[in-house]
Amino acid sequence: MPQLPLQATTQSFSLSAAVEKLKAPDTMKNRPLLPCTLDSAVLDIAAFRSDDEAAWRKAEAREVISIATSLGLAVIGIEVWLPGQDGPVIPIPFFYSWTAREVDLSDWNDYRSSVNALAAEYVENFAWDTSDVNHQAFEPLFNLTFSSRKPS
Repeated sequence: MPQLPLQATTQSFSLSAAVEKLKAPDTMKNRPLLPCTLDSAVLDIAAFRSDDEAAWRKAEAREVISIATSLGLAVIGIEVWLPGQDGPVIPIPFFYSWTAREVDLSDWNDYRSSVNALAAEYVENFAWDTSDVNHQAFEPLFNLTFSSRKPS
């Protein structure tokens, strides 16, 4: 599958080191309720960054969802991007996205586990629409939106 050139520099990274940094007590202080972002340690492993947003290739996106789960965060939205010179490119005329549906789970841990499993499934099973002939050959990148609290 061809890859578009990415703006982010290619670098080696350790997801376990990123998780340890994120678990540090001072990392979770003052975390906003909705939406929230991951620490720069995880953003640094992004395949593509635009301003304060990031997108990951399939394998890294699954890892980031796993990290979010271990940190008590829920993935509440996903957009599919292609990298561009001036920011993300939305593969139009299609808009590929996933949004966590309201789930009748009052417990945050159950909610987080449920929506993160669905988010990981969306990433794992993502395929371009068969009628989207312009993007079939490109590798999708996944922009994730996180939350530290269940939407009310």
